[in-house]
Amino acid sequence: MVTLLTAGCETIYFERGASNVARATSQRQWHHGGGIFGLIEFSNPYDPKARCADSEWQAVKVDLTFLTGLVGALVPYGIYTPWEVGVVCRQ
Repeated sequence: MVTLLTAGCETIYFERGASNVARATSQRQWHHGGGIFGLIEFSNPYDPKARCADSEWQAVKVDLTFLTGLVGALVPYGIYTPWEVGVVCRQ
């Protein structure tokens, strides 16, 4: 049962350059995408440049967490799949 509940979590991490010059930010939000089996995006594209106004973005992390997976599982037929997206900005 526990294996079934945790099997859907995943992370996609896009990194740009050396990671030792970055600082973590708290700019995480849900991306409402993957509608109708991934054919339709409900949210606008995530723009890391807009999240790092005073510096360049270092990395973008996209998570299918337990909570977003649970919400997606409650909506039938794969109509809605939310993701949690965050950005790491350079210092």
